[in-house]
Amino acid sequence: DVFTFLFTLELMLKVAAWGLGQYLADAWNKLDCVLVASALTSWTFDVLLRAGRFPINPVLFRLLRMARIITRIFKALRTARRAKGLARLFDTLLLAMPAILNILSLVCLIIFAFTVVGMDFFGEDALDRQYEYGYYNEHANFRTFGAGFMLLFRAVTISRANGVMHDMMAAQCDPSFNPLREGDKGYDPAYCGAPHKRAWAFFLIFWVLVSCCLFQLIPAIVLDEFEKVNIAEKLPLSPMQMASLNELWAKHDPDATQLIPQYKLLGLLLEVRPPIFEDAKRAGAELFKMNIATQLLDHAQTADLRRKDGGGGGGG
Repeated sequence: DVFTFLFTLELMLKVAAWGLGQYLADAWNKLDCVLVASALTSWTFDVLLRAGRFPINPVLFRLLRMARIITRIFKALRTARRAKGLARLFDTLLLAMPAILNILSLVCLIIFAFTVVGMDFFGEDALDRQYEYGYYNEHANFRTFGAGFMLLFRAVTISRANGVMHDMMAAQCDPSFNPLREGDKGYDPAYCGAPHKRAWAFFLIFWVLVSCCLFQLIPAIVLDEFEKVNIAEKLPLSPMQMASLNELWAKHDPDATQLIPQYKLLGLLLEVRPPIFEDAKRAGAELFKMNIATQLLDHAQTADLRRKDGGGGGGG
């Protein structure tokens, strides 16, 4: 409740200082607004229910408690913008998320393929028998696609997969799937290829592909993105300044010629937010040090620039 009051007071002060439109222009402020609204709603219903104003429903209490827990989690994430290290990690995870989703999609595709192979090799094993470990049963098998997919999904985490593998190596064929009955000519009780003594190879290839190869890419991707974020922070301009500079340059160069009049360069740099230079004098001195090369324009190009800009100047 104390934090809810502090966040509400912060929201009111920011709205009073910036105005509602400018306040909601920032994504973090939108998150703050949602958190404050949800916290106030949860607190209000909690007070009314405890006061006996409404019929008390235990399910509603549990929903309110869950909502407040979620609100507290997002409040903790909200501190990421204030702590530089947490903000860097948060940005890294966001940047790495598309690549991580691609890897997870590939994992699902591999599980799909191995499930189909498992149904072909082990789909006719008997499940009504008690095997050594008891893990290969009606809940974990390759009889149906759903059961096989879930079995391999559990095997990704090596959850009892070793016991399933050993039970499959000792499994027998299910007689109900045999087109021949016992006593018929050509009857073979091992018609399905069981027991599968080399079932370990199936799981070994699966674990090497998924657990040892693909899942090792996830920390590598996160570390790579973390390094990129660190490099970006060492650049002379911050990402916000670069974005502001791109927007301002697009206004001065609407045709994307990569050229603007030289006399506009100083004003453009002074308009960047957050500011790059303290004042115009410092900006002019830095531009002089840069020794920026200018492109000489012919008479027609110069006249065209003057006509567009309404004044004279060279190109830079």
